[in-house]
Amino acid sequence: MKPEILVFTAFTETSRNALQYACAMAKDRDYSLVLTHTYDPPLNYAADALAFSSIHLSMEHTEEKLKAEADWAREQYPGLQIAAKLTFGNPVDCLNELLGEYHIDFLIVGAPQSQGEFWGWNDVFVDIINQLPIPVLIIPRSVTYQGITHIGFASDYANPLQQQQLDFIKRVLDAGPAQLHIIHVSVPDKRNDQKRQEHRNILEQRLRDYSPVYASIENTDVVATIIRYIRAHDIQLLIVIPHRHGIWYSIFNQRHSRRLTRINHLPILALHD
Repeated sequence: MKPEILVFTAFTETSRNALQYACAMAKDRDYSLVLTHTYDPPLNYAADALAFSSIHLSMEHTEEKLKAEADWAREQYPGLQIAAKLTFGNPVDCLNELLGEYHIDFLIVGAPQSQGEFWGWNDVFVDIINQLPIPVLIIPRSVTYQGITHIGFASDYANPLQQQQLDFIKRVLDAGPAQLHIIHVSVPDKRNDQKRQEHRNILEQRLRDYSPVYASIENTDVVATIIRYIRAHDIQLLIVIPHRHGIWYSIFNQRHSRRLTRINHLPILALHD
């Protein structure tokens, strides 16, 4: 059985672009797709026949839209296996249920937009990133799929990689020839330097077969430094781990953060902590 990419659509231009990205990636890397949308009925509707009829019609309309998206993808990518599944209720709960039904490797979603900015989060989107036990690949509206030759992994070495995180990074590298860049921005006078060096040594041992490039840069502005490295080395995918209380977790929880808008051309892969 092929591994599957779960693609969440909100029937927006950004979602359509994420679906196209997912289709191209699936074709290139031998995945099949599961396209899904969650219908979350309003909590305050009246319990009468008219209200139930209205909800039913709305659900039917949503199901037709989902089918149309799947048909569009099949037409654009003949031969690609694409299933479509409408779910009902809380998005995080529904997505977790799909993980038990399908052989899902990771989730692809379009990046939320806020007045044209990349990082326009809302609570549901943040919950998806932080609560799902699978990696989440976030695709900005302007990004199209291309063969990935350079992958960045932003690591502060605060914690050793968990086995599932390491295994996923290895699967990404095994799926196609790509150079992994492990980017560490060292903040002057940061604590636990010895522990961080120990964790780097462990990582070097576990990834030695992949010959990563290790970049250690001292700077107080972590995000700006990573952006400069990304641009200088043509990084096409950035892997982050949103540790609770860490920099990426805080960025994902800032609704109107503009700190990363300068890399709104770059897919971000968030690994579950």
